[in-house]
Amino acid sequence: MLQAEVFGMSVENGYASKGVIRAFMMTDAAAWPDKDFSRLQMEVPGYIMGELEDEGSRFIRHGKCLPVEEMKWTGCLYRLWHCETGETSKQIYRQANASAVMSAYMEWRNLDGREVIGKLKEAYTIRKAGRTGRQGVQK
Repeated sequence: MLQAEVFGMSVENGYASKGVIRAFMMTDAAAWPDKDFSRLQMEVPGYIMGELEDEGSRFIRHGKCLPVEEMKWTGCLYRLWHCETGETSKQIYRQANASAVMSAYMEWRNLDGREVIGKLKEAYTIRKAGRTGRQGVQK
């Protein structure tokens, strides 16, 4: 998956992992791959990395660099989430930011990605209900 390769490449470049994830998910770098068909899906990861360097440079320069395997898993999970739900990268990141997904990796990396997404969505619903003072929402 292209997103996994970009996230993995960020480790090779020594970029701050949380910053790369945030920059990818919240800038236009993610907007193109979120479209049903994107020419960027056919591009090399280096092109998108260049976009991240341009758009998100203030995020990616300082911080901890995670292992390549963890970053690739994160990229795959975010892309699967988009493909399964149709939510944009920005919508997904608002539900599960870099810290949440990094914690999920430690706890749930051996689960099916759809299960992990369900658990992250559930955690978001609980957090959101706590902020508004409501009980958890049932579907």
